Amino acid sequence: MAVARDTPARRPSAGSAIAESAIRAHGSEIFGLLVALYGRSDAEEVYGGFAEGIARSAHGYRGDASLRTWAYAVARKAGLRYLRDQKRRRALLSPLEHHPSALDRRVGSRSQSQSAADHLARMRARLSRSDHELLILRVDRGFSFAQIARISRAGGDAGALAREEARLRQRYAAIKRRLAAWLAEEQLSA
Repeated sequence: MAVARDTPARRPSAGSAIAESAIRAHGSEIFGLLVALYGRSDAEEVYGGFAEGIARSAHGYRGDASLRTWAYAVARKAGLRYLRDQKRRRALLSPLEHHPSALDRRVGSRSQSQSAADHLARMRARLSRSDHELLILRVDRGFSFAQIARISRAGGDAGALAREEARLRQRYAAIKRRLAAWLAEEQLSA
């Protein structure tokens, strides 16, 4: 027996349409953020978690935030899950770090020459992951502090979001001061 075209089994759900829209509209932009935060190979793994998260949670998207803001919130959660899982893996593999071949790789990488890209990477490495994420969302992606508050809190009442927005503004100002001090420090030592 043939299934009619308009049966629910063949029609995409609203959730799957939202998930597809979010990934199609913002997936490459979010992947760029993940590459900046985690590096290319780890970003691919985090992006997989993001895509799964979008598919799982799309049915719960209420439209309180823009689709872009919601997608970034899902990506942030995927990144946090990845970091948590990475810590677990590292704890399991830590005895291998003392193996002589691992020590040889670390010594060899230190002897490589440094370029401008290395300098930027060192400055970025001095920032915490959350500070780096805030800079990318605010400067590179152009999110407002209110949107970033929604991304980082993924909900909450208006009062909680307003407090988070104020906290983000203060943190952003502190990051800018720290970067300026580090830059002055580097210029003095050069």
